Amino acid sequence: MSAISPAQVFSQPMERMGMGHRNGRFGGSMFFFQLYNFADTTDLSLSRVDFHVSFVNDILTFFKEEEETYSARYELGVIFYNEKNVPIRDKSVTNAIHVDTFRETNLRTQPLHHKFSISLPPGQYKYEIYLIDNDDQKIVEREGKTVLRDFGRGTLHLSDVMFAEGVSCSAWSDSINPNLRDTFIDQQKQVAALYEVYPAAQSNQVDVAHKVYTESGENVHSDEKSVKAVRFPVKECIIVNDLVNEPGNYYLVVEVRGDGQTAKMRRSFTIQWRNLNVQEENVDVAIEQLSLIGKGKEIDDIKKAEGEERDKLFEEFWERRDPTPDTPANELKDEFFRRIDFSNHNFAEPAHRREGWRTDRGRIYVQNGPPDQIEKQPVAPGMPQAEIWYYSRLNKRYIFSDRLGNGEYRLVRVE
Repeated sequence: MSAISPAQVFSQPMERMGMGHRNGRFGGSMFFFQLYNFADTTDLSLSRVDFHVSFVNDILTFFKEEEETYSARYELGVIFYNEKNVPIRDKSVTNAIHVDTFRETNLRTQPLHHKFSISLPPGQYKYEIYLIDNDDQKIVEREGKTVLRDFGRGTLHLSDVMFAEGVSCSAWSDSINPNLRDTFIDQQKQVAALYEVYPAAQSNQVDVAHKVYTESGENVHSDEKSVKAVRFPVKECIIVNDLVNEPGNYYLVVEVRGDGQTAKMRRSFTIQWRNLNVQEENVDVAIEQLSLIGKGKEIDDIKKAEGEERDKLFEEFWERRDPTPDTPANELKDEFFRRIDFSNHNFAEPAHRREGWRTDRGRIYVQNGPPDQIEKQPVAPGMPQAEIWYYSRLNKRYIFSDRLGNGEYRLVRVE
């Protein structure tokens, strides 16, 4: 699959997704995975890794069958290697998808989800995940390294934290599909943070503390409670919406104490609540924002128009880019204004009354979405603070510098 930038997507009418079409919209990926480390409660000498993978129909090639349906076949698998790079464990699944309409072959709102659970001795491993389209033999491959922790009895432990949307704490089970991007956009959905506590002794009582921090380190929520460990493991859950509700980048710290021991885990997450009204109340500003993703005569015509004609051209701008014109939602438009809203909350420069979307970081965020990684270089004598945003799918990195030391970052280089 090749990715196209949002500038490319919005500067020209978006093609209707055809069979076998491989363009990713808005620079986003259509293949996600996460690893979560838990104890293997059937054998505590082993460490269990739950490998969750999701992808959408549009990543596959569908063929039309004689009975007027469409089908695609694929194989998905994961391989684990030891430190000597010798494969030691693998799991895979083959599957066939059958849909009734051509539109469903490009469906992106209901991703396919798979889970592989593998138990191994604690230690460091390399993993490889692959997706093979069995019809055209196209392959998606990802690889990485992970450390599986030792959850042996006699010591207090915590599993990884897993976020899931639209679930209640009482509904936690192994069949839950987590949010693999740790990013939440639908304010109507309840977001749960799920994890397991492994007490040193089954009858112990443990104290559990939750703290939420902003990206800059400001503590915005703290709570603490005592939990009786009547079962092993202790399954814990908190509702993120009750802890923090403002758009931004955060990290959750879970700390458990018991019998003089402490265990701590941390996981980052991002809130990008959908909020279109703020931007669209002021059409003049909304039209100005289009210059981030559009250019030329199309934008000039909208700016020159007045009244109903201007509103009409504004709506037509988005209609031409609607990836699912047969549905009420326009995903590209929604995503664009979510990014505008997020930028205003996180990159604004109040001293100059500059809205976040007008800053260098805001502009890059709106155009490319969340970076895959942000590296913050520490301040050294005589050197300004710097941020490096990595976009692996674009094979680019953006370097921002706070040369004046006042929190106003400027884009100094693109590599």
